[in-house]
Amino acid sequence: MAKNCISLRSIIAVFSQYNPPLSSVLYLQTDMSYKKPTYLLIGSIFFAVLPLIPTLIAGLIASFFDCTLNEGNAHSCIVFGRDIGDTLYAMGLTFWLAIATIQIGVVGLLFSIVWYVIVFLKRSKNG
Repeated sequence: MAKNCISLRSIIAVFSQYNPPLSSVLYLQTDMSYKKPTYLLIGSIFFAVLPLIPTLIAGLIASFFDCTLNEGNAHSCIVFGRDIGDTLYAMGLTFWLAIATIQIGVVGLLFSIVWYVIVFLKRSKNG
């Protein structure tokens, strides 16, 4: 091996000076709480149902002003002298985004449940 070559050992030595060791990143902290998995759980549920909120609002507005709302096409809906049929139609179609967001929300929900179990086991192990 030539003298000017950089060895893997020297790269690891330089890297470990400026970054935490990999073992401290991989192991769980000892002061784990239920706070972060709860945030993940609430965020996952909110993210999963988020596209349904505009759809429900559009349905409420359409039923209050006696307008027709469906996913087939936009219908005229006059509210206070303005036609909001296209807006209601766009709001009504956001439920199709739930196909993706519900799946992502379920994955987040599963991660939070696993995180709860890990925290519970870690806490019961520590006393």
